[in-house]
Amino acid sequence: MGSEKSFMKIFMSFMKISFVFLCAALIVFEVYVLANSHRVADPPAKIGATGETDGQRGEPDLSEIGMGGTPLDSFEIYESKKRDPTQEITSGEPESEIETETEPPTEAPTEPPTEAPTEPPTEPPTEPPTEPPTDPPTEPPTDPPTEPPTEPPTEPPTEPPTEPPTEPPTEPPTEPPTEPPTEPPTEPVLKNVPVLMYHTSSENNPGGLAELYVKPSEFEKQIKYLYENGFTFCTFDDYGNLNEIEKPVFVTFDDGYRANYTEIFPIVKRYKAKITIFLTVNNIEAEDFSIKMIKEMNDSGLVKFESHTLSHADLNSISSNESWLASEIGDSKARIEEITGRPVVAFAYPGGKFNETVKAKTREFYSFGVGVSFGTHRTDFDLFAIKRLRINRSTSLAGFMDLVG
Repeated sequence: MGSEKSFMKIFMSFMKISFVFLCAALIVFEVYVLANSHRVADPPAKIGATGETDGQRGEPDLSEIGMGGTPLDSFEIYESKKRDPTQEITSGEPESEIETETEPPTEAPTEPPTEAPTEPPTEPPTEPPTEPPTDPPTEPPTDPPTEPPTEPPTEPPTEPPTEPPTEPPTEPPTEPPTEPPTEPPTEPVLKNVPVLMYHTSSENNPGGLAELYVKPSEFEKQIKYLYENGFTFCTFDDYGNLNEIEKPVFVTFDDGYRANYTEIFPIVKRYKAKITIFLTVNNIEAEDFSIKMIKEMNDSGLVKFESHTLSHADLNSISSNESWLASEIGDSKARIEEITGRPVVAFAYPGGKFNETVKAKTREFYSFGVGVSFGTHRTDFDLFAIKRLRINRSTSLAGFMDLVG
């Protein structure tokens, strides 16, 4: 805008100077025309051949001049003399006088009329009126109105409304409602889960507590039945997924015996069956059940070791002695985890005996408490009073099939 204003100022100054020069030229021209017209209108008196001036002679009778008696206009005589200077003049006037009369009319009428009327009217009227009116009105009105109104209205209204409303409403409603309702209703309500209880195994009659010694051949028949009839072998680490398992079954052994390694473990490996051994810590080595055997079974991924106290004590009888009770329940867990390197989550009450004090102490260390009360465990039952189905040496395959269903 500044450069355009400067240009306009320079242009207007130039036009003013041009106009002044033009006016001066017109004045000079008019003076020149007036001077020449006065000389043509009053020519000085010329002396004729007779020695008399034009005024003394009077005006010639142009009607008497001509050819064949036809009157001629004075202008035609002038033009004829101009066209043919060598022609003889009949009036008897000398050539010098005629030439002097012809020169003034030729210069004055031809040059002034051509130059004066053409130049002054053309230049001044055309340029000044066109440019000054066009530039100032067009530029100022266009720039200010267009730019300010367009930018502010478009940007602020569009961005804030779009982004904030979309994100917060979508995410919070979807995630929280879906996850919590699915797990609790399905697990504790509909599942009847057989938890089988064994102790040890021997093919020959051991004498004494013979019912605790299930024959290896019978044990294999029982495991084979479960395997072929669609049961899934579980440990307590799988308890949270029971709603996804159609026919879960738990195979558990109490105390910890050498036969668990020599007789039971080979059958377990053949059928890829997972089992749980509730280990009495003081039985390690004393029953020829070595730490090496325990680690081998643990490392297979098929055997999970849980706690069965330190010394197989009667917990009801020592429940008043809090430190002793805590040692039997808590220290046994720490020792087994030290050997296996895996968390111990379940506890089997020795002889199936427990009271509210024992159960409360068990809750401090474990997620599950397992008894010996006969029956099928329901997932909506107390997890610290889980029932089991005891399998004895005398249990037949038919009886076993009735128990597991």
